[in-house]
Amino acid sequence: MIKVVSLLLSILLCFSVVVAQEYFNGDDEKILIKNEIERYKHRFITQQGTLADERYDVTYYKLDITVTTSPQYINGSVEMKAISKQNGLTTITLDLMNSLIVDSVIVDSTSVAFSQQSSTFDVTFGRTYNLSEEFEVMIYYRGVPGNSGFGSFEFSSHSGTPWVWSLSEPYGAKDWWPCKDHPADKADSADIIVTCASTFRVGSNGKLLDVVDNGNGTSTHHWKESYAIPTYLISIAITNYSSFSNWFHYSSTDSMEVLNYVLPEHLANAQANLPRTVDMLEIYSDLFGLYPFITEKYGHSEFGWGGGMEHQTMTSLGGFSEGLVAHELAHQWFGDMITCRDWPNIWMNEGFATYLTALYYEQKYGSASYWGYMTGEMNSAKTAVGSIYVLDTNNIGNLFSGSLVYAKGATVLHMLRHVIGDTVFFTSMYNYANDPLFKYGTAVTEDFQSVCETVSGKDLDYFFTEWIYGEKYPKYIFGWNVQAVSGGYDVTIDINQTTGTSNPTFFTMPIDFKFTATGWDTTVTLFNNQQAQSFIVTLSHEPTSVQLDPDNWILKDFAKAFSATPASLPFGTVKVGTSKTDSIKVKNNGLSTMTFTSVASDLLQYTVTPSTGSINMGDSMMFYVTFTPTGDGSKTGHIIFTHNVGTPDQVTATAFGLWPRYTHKLALNWNLVSLPVKPADPRKSTIFPTASSSAFAFTGEGGYFTVDSLRAGEAYWIKYDAETNVTFMGYMRDNDTIDVKAGWNLIGSLTFPLPVDAVISEPIGIITSNFFGYKVGYTITDSLRPSQGYWVKVNQDGILILDSSAVTNNSVGQIGRSLIHELKEKNLEFPPVPPTEMLEYKSQIEQKRF
Repeated sequence: MIKVVSLLLSILLCFSVVVAQEYFNGDDEKILIKNEIERYKHRFITQQGTLADERYDVTYYKLDITVTTSPQYINGSVEMKAISKQNGLTTITLDLMNSLIVDSVIVDSTSVAFSQQSSTFDVTFGRTYNLSEEFEVMIYYRGVPGNSGFGSFEFSSHSGTPWVWSLSEPYGAKDWWPCKDHPADKADSADIIVTCASTFRVGSNGKLLDVVDNGNGTSTHHWKESYAIPTYLISIAITNYSSFSNWFHYSSTDSMEVLNYVLPEHLANAQANLPRTVDMLEIYSDLFGLYPFITEKYGHSEFGWGGGMEHQTMTSLGGFSEGLVAHELAHQWFGDMITCRDWPNIWMNEGFATYLTALYYEQKYGSASYWGYMTGEMNSAKTAVGSIYVLDTNNIGNLFSGSLVYAKGATVLHMLRHVIGDTVFFTSMYNYANDPLFKYGTAVTEDFQSVCETVSGKDLDYFFTEWIYGEKYPKYIFGWNVQAVSGGYDVTIDINQTTGTSNPTFFTMPIDFKFTATGWDTTVTLFNNQQAQSFIVTLSHEPTSVQLDPDNWILKDFAKAFSATPASLPFGTVKVGTSKTDSIKVKNNGLSTMTFTSVASDLLQYTVTPSTGSINMGDSMMFYVTFTPTGDGSKTGHIIFTHNVGTPDQVTATAFGLWPRYTHKLALNWNLVSLPVKPADPRKSTIFPTASSSAFAFTGEGGYFTVDSLRAGEAYWIKYDAETNVTFMGYMRDNDTIDVKAGWNLIGSLTFPLPVDAVISEPIGIITSNFFGYKVGYTITDSLRPSQGYWVKVNQDGILILDSSAVTNNSVGQIGRSLIHELKEKNLEFPPVPPTEMLEYKSQIEQKRF
C-alpha cells in the first residue's frame, strides 16, 4: 500500500504517515494525505488491533452479501472453513465490529450459541473438535459497516452516482465482514459473491466466474480467488465503472488479462497511463518469477482514497501515476504472494514494494533513474525514528511511517544489494519469492535473512540486527596518510563513527574506499567492525584523494573534519573602488593532517589568502577573504576549500557592490563641471543626457571645442535649460595629476573636497591666479569641490598634483577664508567667458569687419 506524508499535517496530527513521492502534488496531495491519516488514526484508536485466535486455521471463506446504497446496508452471510489446531476445541473467537448484527451461526449444519462483543464474537460449538479436524461455520449478519467515513467500507459517490469500496489494511476487514482478521492466517481460497444494482460493476479478487441478472434490478457477481489470501486483501469495489483490458503475454502462446475498472470520467486518463502495467509485469516477472496469480488476472479498480492498496489480483488505485502503479504491482509478489506474518514486519511488504519501484525505474530507464529514486528514499530514511521492526503496532505513526517502513525499508535492501553483490542479491530475492516455505504464505524478517545467508554463504546477522532491529544510521569521520614503501605506498585509513543511539553503538559494515591519483583510481572494500578502527592499504600509486562509500551505498552522514567559523561571510555594502577583507577560521576535527591543495573563490570579486596550506589534527588556520566590487549589485560567491579529507568544502560569501554616487545640482544656463569619479561609461550622453548643449573643453591655443568622451581631471562647460540634479557613478578618485599649459586651464576635482592650498604645482610657484568656480558668474573658491570645474592660470607648462587622502575636513573652510583675505590686495584677472558669450563676441567682431 502506498501513502503520502506531509510534515505540516504530521505535526498537527501528532504523528507522521507514509512516504511522499512523485505520485501526487498540490492541493490533491493534501487531501490524500489527510484522508490517509484520518483513516488510520480512527482505525487504530477504535480497534487497537486484533488478537488472533490461534486455536484454529482458516482454509476457506465465502462471502455472499447484498449491498444497497439507498439505504446504505449490507446483508448476507460468510461461510468459513477451518481446521482445529488442538484437541478439545469447543469455542472459537472471530472478529466483527458490533455495528454489524449477527443473526445466527450454524456450525456443521447445527445452529449454535454465540456472544457478540464490541469487536469480536464468540461461537460455542455443539460438539468437541480435536486436532486437525475440519469444521464449517456459517454466519448470517446484517447492518451498516461502522466505518464512520474512514475507509474500511465506504459508501460514497462520484458525479452523482453511488460508489462503494473497501480497504481493510491493517485491521479493517472486521468492519464489514466476520472473519479471523490477522495476516498470519491466510485462507487457501475464497469466493466473493456480491449482489447490487444491475447498473453497476463489481471489482474483486481472482476470476469473475459469473454475473447473473436477477430480474429485479439487481445482479449477482461471483468472483473466485483460488490462491491463498489474508483477510485484509479481500476487497470489493462497486459503481458504474468503465472497463478496458490490456494483455500480458507471458509466453508465446499464453496471455493474461490486465483488467481495469475506472470511473467513466477518468477513462481517457486511465487508458493513457495504465497500459504500462504490462511492461512492469514483464520486468518483475523476469526478476522474481512469473506473476504469482497468472491463472487469474491482474487489474485495477479505482477507489476514492488517496494512493493505492494492493488488493490481491486487483489493486485499488486513487490515481494512475507510474510510480504508484509500479509500487502496488510489486506488492503482488511481496505483500500478497508472500505476506508479512505480523504487522511488526510490515517493512517486508512496504519496504520491498518501495525498493521494487526503484528496480522498475532502473530496468525501464537506466541506472540514473534508480539512483535518483534511491537518493530521495535515503534522504527520507535519515529522518526515521525508531526501528524498522515496529514494536508498537498500535502506533500508526510507526506502523505506516513513510521514512521508516517505506524509505528505510527500501534502503536496507539497497544496502544489502551491495553487501552481498548484485548476482547474489537478485538470486536471493528470486529464491525467497519462490521458496515453497513462503510462496503463497507468510514470512518474517528471519526467513528472508536465512535465504540471503544460504545463497551468499555469509553470516548476515550483524546486518539485519543493526538495520532492522536497531535505530538510526552511522555518522562517519575518517582520515588518511601516506607513507612510501618499497614498491608502492602504504595508506593508513583511520575511521570512527557515532550513531546517536545505544542500539547500536556502531554499525558493522563493509565500506568501499576509492583511492584516486592522476590518471588512476582503485576501490578497496574494508570491513569496519569497530567503532574506531585503522586499516593499512598498500597501493601502486600515491593517492591524492580518498573517498568513503563514493557511490552512496550506505545510509550515512559524515562528521565533518572541516569546520569553518563563521559559517558564512556577509560583507554588507562595499563601494566600487574600495575593498573589504574578512577572515575565516578553519579547524581540523579529523583524524589526520588536512592538506589544502587549493583555496579559491568561484567569483572573481572574491580573493583568498593563503591559497594552500596544511592543518594538523585539532589545529586551526586563518584564511583571509577580500571582496573588491566591480559594479552595482549583489554578489554571492563560494570560498572553495579543496583538501585531502573527502569532498571539497565551501563557505558562502555575500556582498553588495555599489558604485559611489555623487549628486550635483546644475543651474539654469551654463555650468562649469568635472567628474568626481572615474565613470564606467565616460560618454557625455550618458553622464549628462538632458543637457541642452554639447560639452565644451578648453585649450589656451585653440579655445573651446566640443568633446563626446569626458575625462576625469578636466573640466567642461555644460548648459541646461532648467535646474537639474545630476548623479555621477564610478570609481572614487582621491588623487590626480593634471597637465597644465601656460595661461588659463580648466581643471577638475576629486571625489572629496580639497583645499586649494593643498594643490601642489611642479614647478613650484607656477600658479599665478586664484581658483575660479562658476555660479551664474565667476566666484573665487577656497576649495576644489566634487563635481565642479575650476579655472586656474599658470605662468609655464607643468603639472598640478591633487591629493585629498591627507586632508582633514576642518582644513577646507579655514584655508578658503585666508585666501579670500589675501585676494583683496591683488589685481584680479578673470578667466575666459563661457562658450556662448565667447561665440557671441566673435560674431560681433566678424560683423564689424564687413
